[in-house]
Amino acid sequence: MAEFTNNYNLEKPAQNEFYNVDVQNQNMDKIDAALATAGKNPQLEADVAEIKAEVGNTNDTGATETTGTMMAKLNALLGRSVIKSIQRGKFGTPDPPVVSKTINIATVNPYKCIVLLNNFIIGGSSTISSEVTVWGGILDAMTANSITIAANRFDRYDGIDYGGIVSWQVVEFE
Repeated sequence: MAEFTNNYNLEKPAQNEFYNVDVQNQNMDKIDAALATAGKNPQLEADVAEIKAEVGNTNDTGATETTGTMMAKLNALLGRSVIKSIQRGKFGTPDPPVVSKTINIATVNPYKCIVLLNNFIIGGSSTISSEVTVWGGILDAMTANSITIAANRFDRYDGIDYGGIVSWQVVEFE
């Protein structure tokens, strides 16, 4: 005698019964009907549609940074460059121990810039940590056409002068 499954009431013929195509087809029809309705959740579908409407599609355009779908706003931001220009260079800092170096640059808007300074440690000893020359650059002034960097040297105690290098970057934003 056949048994039936708990969830979908599929017929399971007994071991001593012959195979019946009609039973197999009825089971397939039940499985097909169950799969067709599986995952159908009207509330879930409404939530997904709402999220899609707010986020938008990757090809949404015509928005500004403050209006439109999220994707349209993102495309508006990515469609324009954030950085207008980058200028860079470096200079050695000779004696005297404190120097001020003015560097001419291409015209920028100082209010839309940041200046990055990289300092290098020159010389030193692997055995005595106090025997190191360190050059530290600080931004002293900036105009539309120049930057002035004050470079301070913290010297070793052996009386020998060592050169230092300060590299700089001026990043101007839109």
